[in-house]
Amino acid sequence: MEENKDYQVYRFDYLTEGSQLKLDHSVYCEDVDISSLITQSADVLEALRQDSMDGEQKALAIVQAAAKQWEQQAAVTQKLNRALAYLRTPEVVHTGNEWRKTGNWRNDEEISNRSGCLVCDLGCVCEFPKGGIWGKDRRTEPEALYRQSRRYEISGWAQESLLPPVY
Repeated sequence: MEENKDYQVYRFDYLTEGSQLKLDHSVYCEDVDISSLITQSADVLEALRQDSMDGEQKALAIVQAAAKQWEQQAAVTQKLNRALAYLRTPEVVHTGNEWRKTGNWRNDEEISNRSGCLVCDLGCVCEFPKGGIWGKDRRTEPEALYRQSRRYEISGWAQESLLPPVY
């Protein structure tokens, strides 16, 4: 809070570089001397008030122009952030889009390319009892069983693009 002779100002400014700018300013005039103003007519005060509001609109236009300049700069910052995030993301060691054994104790297989990696464990295919957790025999639904028996390390479209066809 800033205190001046005739008013108090509360400022709550916030900046998140590349994404958000908030300017919240409030002015309070409570204990102000209006003795010189009340000697004037209402018409004169209305004209002065209108001039003051016009000055506020001009100041707002300046702030909005500055905000547009910030928007352009924030877009540049956001592009740079994305490029840095891309460069800092380690590349997946890939198998050239071919299924290969992982060599661990679970006897997993993996398939990967430069966009992601899928690891699957087929050891649990026949371990779903009839009437088990899902209430039906999963062995009769190969696609559901196939998807249920995998541990995905990627998400979204990359999962679907790496999955082999289910027959």
